[in-house]
Amino acid sequence: MRAVRWYTDPPNHEEAVAIVARLNKAPPARMAWAFGERDQYRDPNGTPNIAALQNNLQLQKQVGFLKDDIDVKKFSDLSMVTEAAKRLG
Repeated sequence: MRAVRWYTDPPNHEEAVAIVARLNKAPPARMAWAFGERDQYRDPNGTPNIAALQNNLQLQKQVGFLKDDIDVKKFSDLSMVTEAAKRLG
């Protein structure tokens, strides 16, 4: 959790982007979106974006990749993430 918070802390953005760029063997300018407003993993507590995941699954059904609807909330247990965030908070 602390690592996620470090990466998402705005003063660390440039260094975090440099790390991601090195890992991806890409120029930092191409990775500038990471840990910013456009990044779905920007939550400092590391909480997954359930609404975005639900939307992705609905789109996959619309285009025929999935046969059935999947209710992400039904299968999501965020209790461990929530509890860890409370301890760090």
